[in-house]
Amino acid sequence: MLNIIDTMKNVSYDYITSLHPDLKSIHYPVIATIIKLTELESTHKTIKKIIDGSENDLTIKVNNYICAVRVLDNDLEENENKPPIPNVKIKDIQEYAVGDKIYVCFLYNDLSYPLVIGKVI
Repeated sequence: MLNIIDTMKNVSYDYITSLHPDLKSIHYPVIATIIKLTELESTHKTIKKIIDGSENDLTIKVNNYICAVRVLDNDLEENENKPPIPNVKIKDIQEYAVGDKIYVCFLYNDLSYPLVIGKVI
């Protein structure tokens, strides 16, 4: 299984802009198709929870996923000539399947931080 930090480091601004120079000036989500889903190493998160008036630490398992996506053309058609964007973080794999149309945003308008924010309805 892949480590999420090492995986995210593999996606860089230069790499994505070399594949998609048209995305350099985009400051809004784009529509893409999922072409591959990958499960990463699970992590654990500790949260504080108040139960019956006392504070308790709860550790929960967080499953991490990434996907490869292909940005759609303006007519919402997939163009096989466009290279995919790899290592896009996705929150809950059970909501998505290969072939789904999704919204992808770039956190802080940084192309090295792509994130799936929902399905196109």
